Amino acid sequence: MSEQQTVLLVVAAFAVFFVLLVVFALRRSSKTVEAFYRLGQELGFQDLRRTRFFGAGVRGMWNGHAVRMQMFGRYKSMPERIITQITTQSPGRILITRRTSGILSKPMTMFGPPIVTPQNLADPERFWVRSDQPAFIERFFAGSSVAPQLETNLIVAFDLVDLNAKRLVIRRATDESKVREKYGIPMIRFRRDASYVETIAREEWQLATTMVRELSLRP
Repeated sequence: MSEQQTVLLVVAAFAVFFVLLVVFALRRSSKTVEAFYRLGQELGFQDLRRTRFFGAGVRGMWNGHAVRMQMFGRYKSMPERIITQITTQSPGRILITRRTSGILSKPMTMFGPPIVTPQNLADPERFWVRSDQPAFIERFFAGSSVAPQLETNLIVAFDLVDLNAKRLVIRRATDESKVREKYGIPMIRFRRDASYVETIAREEWQLATTMVRELSLRP
């Protein structure tokens, strides 16, 4: 076999591998969208459609709010994640993350709202809570179901609840070790577990609707 033939063979092998990789990714994405679509129908989303461009998921309308549920793959330092987003109006900012033992666990407050300690939060040492409206945050934590739902959704430091003037975003890592341990997810997965995607998205949605209800957020 000549050197030129060897090069062509290597290029062809890489091309075949790339095509197979794309096909595999598309099949996984399709399964994820199907899972989101089933959940969206169950939750009563209207005008349900697949999201375009980045992330595999769906978008639609719920009680006048525009909503999105999407999964994004791991990219560099960003873990695989599921993001639920509701377009809404809010008079105050709320940012909540999980406290961890790491040095970088405490958020920097040079930009954004300051750290607050809600009086209605039974165990404030478990979360970092930031808000520019103390009365607004106390109103939120007055609900009895809030703290348990935060405990469910905020597992690692990457996880986030972010309510700003225009939207509510709940973001959760799905392939970190603590998350895998909680849901019994194997380290290597050749197929997307649709029930696993639905479970996390459903937990995010429960927290999101609790925030909309407790804070009387409007579209």
